[in-house]
Amino acid sequence: VDSPLGNAAKGHKDGDHCSFKVGDRRIGFTIKAIDRNMDNYLRTINSVQKGDRRCRAALKEVKEATISKDVEKQEELRALTHSQTVLLKSEYERLKRESLRNKNNSVIARMSNIKRLCGFCINDWHLTTMVLPYVSKEIDNNYKMITILENSIEENIKTLIKKLNLKNEGKLLEINWKQSVAQKHTEVGSKLNIIAKSNEKYIILVNGRKNFIDVVNKHIDKWLKKNTKVKQEIKIINCYEITDFNYNITEILDSHDRIINTSGEKRIDEVFEDYKKEGKIEEATS
Repeated sequence: VDSPLGNAAKGHKDGDHCSFKVGDRRIGFTIKAIDRNMDNYLRTINSVQKGDRRCRAALKEVKEATISKDVEKQEELRALTHSQTVLLKSEYERLKRESLRNKNNSVIARMSNIKRLCGFCINDWHLTTMVLPYVSKEIDNNYKMITILENSIEENIKTLIKKLNLKNEGKLLEINWKQSVAQKHTEVGSKLNIIAKSNEKYIILVNGRKNFIDVVNKHIDKWLKKNTKVKQEIKIINCYEITDFNYNITEILDSHDRIINTSGEKRIDEVFEDYKKEGKIEEATS
């Protein structure tokens, strides 16, 4: 954790008492439990909250010192205590979110029938040429398709199908390649409910900007947690538009099992040769 609290905890083990400096004060906390996934790290929050109370007390002392003539020093102390209070609150909320996310992910991770793939495209045509041959092959492998798309690629699909002269053209045209409404859990859940009613294998194709994909995947994970009796194979393919933002894609790669590009489904290290789970990759390539 790159923060005063996290840096103070580095190198320590369960039960160790640690501290970090806030101005001329030192805030202490005891590590109750810490692990790589931070599932138990939230137990340190009581100590963080105590530190937060100390900051508020320090701020109160500064306010009560208004009789001092050193106004500049007062403002400096106010800014310091306020900023540290904000930092601690931010740390608390971040740890809480991280712990909840890891808890949710651990449930999904235990579902061995779920495979996550990622892909990166620069425009709708790039997406079309990447996914259509792959989907055509997987349909022949008895997969059914569900699409959740930020933008329609229906016309591109129709055009490319004619050029490729695919044998399963009819099944490909039956897929809904239009824009999807997916801001609410009920909207995504209604698309996925068909999976729970069958034993067939499914591909869930999600495409759009990162924010759109993040929202959709949150809804998918929520649906999967409620439908743990679903045992058939499910591939979730997240295809990110890379023209939308500058980013380090390591976090995206870490949360997926494999990658898809115009050559098909690959191991991540086949596409990014230097990729390691804790490595760093600066740019996405097709």
